[in-house]
Amino acid sequence: MEDNTHLFLRPPKDDGGFYTVEDAARNVLAHGRTVEDIAVEWHKIDDQKVIVEKLVRQSSGSSHRLLNLI
Repeated sequence: MEDNTHLFLRPPKDDGGFYTVEDAARNVLAHGRTVEDIAVEWHKIDDQKVIVEKLVRQSSGSSHRLLNLI
């Protein structure tokens, strides 16, 4: 059985704010000041989902190269 988890990257609302990774219910799963910081958190979440659920994941389709899955 294959499951798709949808994660969303939200940019800061103002200067000095945080990027956030949110699920479909808008629960904040991670935050970071830069795209590089949030990319690390994104991959941690993705790796955790793969390990815990042992599922074959499809690419996220993100347009930012740091957020693309291998």
